Amino acid sequence: MNFRTAFLAAAGAAAIGLTAPASAATVVLNAGSPKTFTMNFNGFTSAAQAPLPGLTAKIDFSFLGRVGNAYNFSYKLTNTSSAPIDSTQLVIFGFNTDPNVSSVSTGANDQFNITASGNQPNGLASIDLCFKDAGQTNNCTGAQGNSGLAKGAFANGTFSLVFNSVIDKVTLSDFSVRYQALNSTQLGISGGSASGLGTIAAVPEPATWAMMIGGFGLIGAAARRRQRTAVTYA
Repeated sequence: MNFRTAFLAAAGAAAIGLTAPASAATVVLNAGSPKTFTMNFNGFTSAAQAPLPGLTAKIDFSFLGRVGNAYNFSYKLTNTSSAPIDSTQLVIFGFNTDPNVSSVSTGANDQFNITASGNQPNGLASIDLCFKDAGQTNNCTGAQGNSGLAKGAFANGTFSLVFNSVIDKVTLSDFSVRYQALNSTQLGISGGSASGLGTIAAVPEPATWAMMIGGFGLIGAAARRRQRTAVTYA
């Protein structure tokens, strides 16, 4: 195999692992398998319109395991918005659960310690569970006052999903966030609001990693052979 062939083989393997499309925002958790995953969010003023550039958020979740009939989590919620968004507050995050929860608890000192359910704005369907730091508990439409996370800010927290009985599997889906106090001079938005839907990035399978590593190894081997040839025939 010559250098060009080796390079193309490695590049193809890398492309398989690094350009995989984002998967649907559904996470299945087994009781005995702690898991971490990151959910990335866009932002839009209407579900029928394209996402706004620069309006983004991220949540790093850690499923800590099940204790009895409670599934326990920690998380880091970050407002990752950037230009052309001048300012905005990230005020709510939420998701659906299967089966439905019977109760929810949060950390005593968590910023997002108000739990609610119900209708969402911007064309989204009602949701089983949302977390916010201000506002009513009968809907997931918005917060009140000067609340939420500004651009670049983050909040850490914990929560427990309690079910009516001990179950071995929980499915979380339809992850969403809510933005308020949205301003962008470039986009012509002043004091607006928006919602966002989440996607979880696909993780390369072990076989894909093996292909990538093997491909890059071929590049190195081909480069060494080429160098030796140059020395021999100089």
